[in-house]
Amino acid sequence: YICIFCGKKADTVEHLLPQSRWPELARDWENTAAACFRCNNRKGSKTVEEAHMTLLFEPYTPKGVRRRAL
Repeated sequence: YICIFCGKKADTVEHLLPQSRWPELARDWENTAAACFRCNNRKGSKTVEEAHMTLLFEPYTPKGVRRRAL
């Protein structure tokens, strides 16, 4: 897995729209992405735009899984 922000090895799951602000979106695949600890920590509880970060690719639902994350 690679970080959606910097392309390095990812070791966390990032909520693109913060879970604290949009709890109803917390389990959607399109709202989660792999991220490295440093980028995840830098973004914090901000949106991608508020944190002045960009995505290397668009998040997507993996094939063969349900729409909602476990």
